[in-house]
Amino acid sequence: DGVPRGDAIGALEGIASAAACPCRRVAARLLGAAAAARRAAEFASAPAERDELDRVTGRLAAALGRECFDALVAAGHDLSPGEARAQV
Repeated sequence: DGVPRGDAIGALEGIASAAACPCRRVAARLLGAAAAARRAAEFASAPAERDELDRVTGRLAAALGRECFDALVAAGHDLSPGEARAQV
């Protein structure tokens, strides 16, 4: 996949947001993959994106428990964007 483009990163975050209710574990892994992709691309999120990510993160952490959420996000860091998209 190489270094992901900003639109691909935003797509992963959008999928995570949409999946936050029915597929919480997948959504947490997608957030991890998106965060790793942002770091690799050195692509900062816009304030509005950050607000939505904070809301999704809060909902997922509350639903899954912080320890489980953190473990799933860490697992998502190891996924390429393509592997992350294949999760849904």
